Amino acid sequence: MATMGQNFTKDEQAAGWPETLKHWQLAALQYPHIKGETAKIRLARARANDIADACKSGDLPHTATTVTVTPKPLQVQRQTRFASSEWIMRDGFISARPTQRTPQPYDVTTYTITASDFAAWLTAQPETPSEHIAAWCAALGADGDTRPIVPPKSWAAQSPHGLQRFDGTADGRLVRLADVVAWLMQARELPCLNAVELVCKALAQSPSAGKALYLLSETGYANVLKATHSFFYLPIMVVGEDYPEGTAEDKGLAGALKYMRSFWGESSAPGAGNWCGQHVLDPLAVRLSLAHRLWGYGRRGDDVVQESAPGPTTAVKVAKESAVERNRRRYQMCVDAGLNMPDNDYAQLPDGIKDVATTEGISRQAFNKSVKAHIATLKR
Repeated sequence: MATMGQNFTKDEQAAGWPETLKHWQLAALQYPHIKGETAKIRLARARANDIADACKSGDLPHTATTVTVTPKPLQVQRQTRFASSEWIMRDGFISARPTQRTPQPYDVTTYTITASDFAAWLTAQPETPSEHIAAWCAALGADGDTRPIVPPKSWAAQSPHGLQRFDGTADGRLVRLADVVAWLMQARELPCLNAVELVCKALAQSPSAGKALYLLSETGYANVLKATHSFFYLPIMVVGEDYPEGTAEDKGLAGALKYMRSFWGESSAPGAGNWCGQHVLDPLAVRLSLAHRLWGYGRRGDDVVQESAPGPTTAVKVAKESAVERNRRRYQMCVDAGLNMPDNDYAQLPDGIKDVATTEGISRQAFNKSVKAHIATLKR
């Protein structure tokens, strides 16, 4: 098939499904074509540009790599039919001598995208994954379900800190991380410290987390968390000097993780008696799509979201996971941790799975059994 031969090297084809694909490879797999199918080829190229534009705008989480290409100079022979080559090359006949064109260097940017992020982006279009994209998602344990994510009934669009949205699209919903922690405490029966650590580790390991965190606004849509935003806070008034901003570890994603562990991890609940934590962390939210992928928050469904009135995070009531959902989520934890997972349930699991089991708060044996139960359901 031209889609494979023209867009994947022989080594890439032999290696099997990779963790990420380049934006133009995704377009070729989503819109497959063979040689001579001009209309389909044009569609794939146009959609490759659309995927790149989504990466540039921040709508599609990705990793960008830019390289500078310096083409080789091209020698151009100026020809004339009125003179021999000896005459052309004689001294003084400069205008007819061979010349060189010196091409200018140019930058080429490639965007690499994970299966889960691309599946979520397709859902937001909305668009159904092709059989090739679906196979890629299944091989990596990514959620290829294109139905909308329905948040728990406790979720409300309006929170005390502002609207839980970053735009008006279907993929624009957010959920406060304080609510995610409270939900995990009840859904998995975890103490606050363990729930906070589960959230922090997943965010630290997710390549798309840095662009999926937002700060709610009381006056409009939420704003993306900037790398320069400082969570450093002094509960006192600083007079006669600029308010300190802290160090690099107090800013952006690193700062969010640091202060969640400090303020929430040392409390009985995210909003329990820590005024500093409420002041700097309560507006912090994450994309609903990422919360679903990392922690199983919400579910896929076709029903309309019923938005209930906002209430205290400690009073959240949630339904327990089914065994199938729990197995799928634990498998996804391994994928998000960068583990190379086998495609059959009788192969040995990677060594790093012990750390993931510890994060889940269960023994490695119980975690292995759960993950292998999900692997057994994957199509081979």
